[in-house]
Amino acid sequence: MNSLITTSEAASEAYNPPIIESGLINKKLPPELFAQVLNYLDRMSLQSAAGVNHLWNAVSIDTAKRKEFNSIKGFAKWLGENLPKDSCASQIERLLHIGSNTKILGGVNLMAVKLSIDELKEEILDILKVLSEKDYTRLRKISAGKINSTFLEGIFHLAEAYRIIEIAKKVSSENSDSSVLKNACEILVHHRKVDKAVEVAMMIPPGYSKNSTLEDISKMLAHTGNTDEAVKVAMMIAHEYSRNSMLEDISKRLAQIGKTDEAVKVAMAIALEYSRNSTLKVISKRLAHTGNTDEAVKVAMMIAHEFSRNSMLKVISKRLAKIGNTDEAVKVAMMIAHEFSRNSMLEDISKRLAKIGNTDEAVKVAMMIAHEFSRNSTLEDISKRLAKIGNTDEAVKVAMAIAQEFSRNSTLEDISKILA
Repeated sequence: MNSLITTSEAASEAYNPPIIESGLINKKLPPELFAQVLNYLDRMSLQSAAGVNHLWNAVSIDTAKRKEFNSIKGFAKWLGENLPKDSCASQIERLLHIGSNTKILGGVNLMAVKLSIDELKEEILDILKVLSEKDYTRLRKISAGKINSTFLEGIFHLAEAYRIIEIAKKVSSENSDSSVLKNACEILVHHRKVDKAVEVAMMIPPGYSKNSTLEDISKMLAHTGNTDEAVKVAMMIAHEYSRNSMLEDISKRLAQIGKTDEAVKVAMAIALEYSRNSTLKVISKRLAHTGNTDEAVKVAMMIAHEFSRNSMLKVISKRLAKIGNTDEAVKVAMMIAHEFSRNSMLEDISKRLAKIGNTDEAVKVAMMIAHEFSRNSTLEDISKRLAKIGNTDEAVKVAMAIAQEFSRNSTLEDISKILA
């Protein structure tokens, strides 16, 4: 047993925890190893890496060129070798041209490289989409594990969508299979082929499938930050509720990232009044919480529904009062159209001022309350508070401002009792 403990202790002493070093990876690795690390990144990650600094950008471009060029050459070569020479002579010739195209190597930035890649990819898809079902199926069967899919990952998956489009173009929209076209759209959206996806979505016969497909495309665009395009696609949705719901989501997303003007613009495009008001309320509330009260009030005033507008103005006024901005709180409270809500808000502000000892301001605000009972009640509270802290003269002065005789006498009596 002792020998086991000794061994365990020795192992514990021999263990050296890993050293965590700070700093960029390119300073810790030789250039060729750093380039090899970047080689494992997908295109989106490689694009992010290019934005780190000049060195990362240069290595990312070089990695993309070598990685993509070798892959496309390999794929074109494999495809040319496996197409039947008698029926696909013209396609094989095109593939030879693709394999020898060095345009990618001339790209000076990742965008130029990406455009070159997309052009060559489209050429290959043009070949695959017109192949006979027999030739295409044969290629699918023999492709498993025999081609480098690092560059053209999912090429056959994407080709399925292109082949569906080709078939759909030959039949009228009424006879198109909605589920098949929707599936093609899903593939295209997955591969970020948005324009193509919209084109296919518009081929789907009017109805639920078409609307839900356009909704999916719009969502994808919104999630990737392409809001202008997301709104354009959302406006194509025929079903009013679905269209409004999508615009509402986009608007709220914009508000969340601080793009208020754009958020309001999209919200105003919502046809359904309830949804539009609800969205504007969310935007206004967010602005109020971030301290941008002027903008919050502007947006709140766009709310068509009076109750919702008043409710939002009350939220803003309360926030202003809470942070001690009384003048602004009163200004906003006075914008509330509903008399009871306005009076209630002024009452809250007045009591808050009295609580922190700002009596003159409290009385001033209380006198703005239109409803006599609420006004008298607020003045009564202020007067009693003053009496309790020994400020009798001020307490009497405020009590005398109470218009209703019974309330005034009752307050003066209470002051007298406190003094006694």
